[in-house]
Amino acid sequence: MYLLCDMAEDLDGAAARVREALNLPAANKPPHEQSQKRYGLNIGGGHYYLFDVLGIELCFCKNAGEVAIEEDPRWSYYLCIHSEGDFSDLFRQTEKHMNIAGIATKLLNVA
Repeated sequence: MYLLCDMAEDLDGAAARVREALNLPAANKPPHEQSQKRYGLNIGGGHYYLFDVLGIELCFCKNAGEVAIEEDPRWSYYLCIHSEGDFSDLFRQTEKHMNIAGIATKLLNVA
């Protein structure tokens, strides 16, 4: 499942808005890598953010066309979870908080 986000900011500015909308800390806690900004050639076209929240890895990245989803200019970023389990309720709550913060979103269920 993915939460597509319509945001005009660059990656750093968009991540700051997500952090504020979801009340996320500015750094991950040890033993995880504290820096949330990461680099990976196969995610988001390069840089992305990985927020560790309650042991759940929430990935925020540029929608640059990935294996699971196609690039769509209407949805410049997306959130996904890199942890096993059913997080559909969490995605719905996340969508609600993002919308309250003025961030347009669309849930995408990819099997």
